[in-house]
Formats: sequence, C-alpha cells, structure tokens
Amino acid sequence: MEERRPREDPGESKKREQRARLLVGRLSCLIGVLLGSGCVVSALLGARPNVSAAVVGIGLGVVGHFLGARRLATVTVVLGVAALLIGMATIEGLIPGIEPYDQERPSAR
Repeated sequence: MEERRPREDPGESKKREQRARLLVGRLSCLIGVLLGSGCVVSALLGARPNVSAAVVGIGLGVVGHFLGARRLATVTVVLGVAALLIGMATIEGLIPGIEPYDQERPSAR
C-alpha cells in the first residue's frame, strides 16, 4: 500500500521563507549593532577607534532592512553613523579628555 503524503500548502513555504529572511535580517542587524557599539566603546576608552567596523555595521543594517527587519535595521544604521562620527571625532582629537590618534607618517625627502 502506498502512503499518501499530505499536500504541502504553497502559502506555508512562503511563510517559511519569510521567517528565514527575517531571522537572517535580524542576525545581520545584531552583528551590526555589536560592531557599532564596539567602535564607540573603543573610541571612548582611548583605544584606536576602528571606523571600518562602524561602516560594516551600517552595511549590515542596510542588509537587514532589505531582509525585513525594518525597525532593528533603522536602529543599526543610526548607531553605526553615530559610531562613525564619534570615531572620527576621536581620531581628530575633538572629544575633550581623549588624546587624538595620530598615525606616524614617513617624512618626505
């Protein structure tokens, strides 16, 4: 005797795909938030600020937005931009109490 499989609802596969996209979008946003907050913390502690981490965080927020995590993506992008600005201000020495980060450049001959 043949066993009959229950028919799969086409709407169910779409729901499953949407949930997977939303999960990946949320994960990318969470990674972006971690990168942005890490940039802010490193800048405020006086370590060399890593502005490229903030830029990657902004990019992950945009990816999260396209994958459906709209609110979290907005927070991620805003935090990434703030981290980028704080990191750049720290590099230039615009934040009082934190020494500017100067890279040593070879002298021109």
